[in-house]
Amino acid sequence: MERQDLPPTDKADLEFDKTFKPKGAIAFFLILVVLGIVIWYGIYYIMLQRV
Repeated sequence: MERQDLPPTDKADLEFDKTFKPKGAIAFFLILVVLGIVIWYGIYYIMLQRV
């Protein structure tokens, strides 16, 4: 049974699904990782200065 509430899919939609990469989400994740590393080593540097 085919769903009636969705528009019919065509070849362009299927091709888009195959080639879709969430670039914004990947960039956001990488920025979070870099920010975490900066904070981590910033605190590490402060702790080394106190010794």
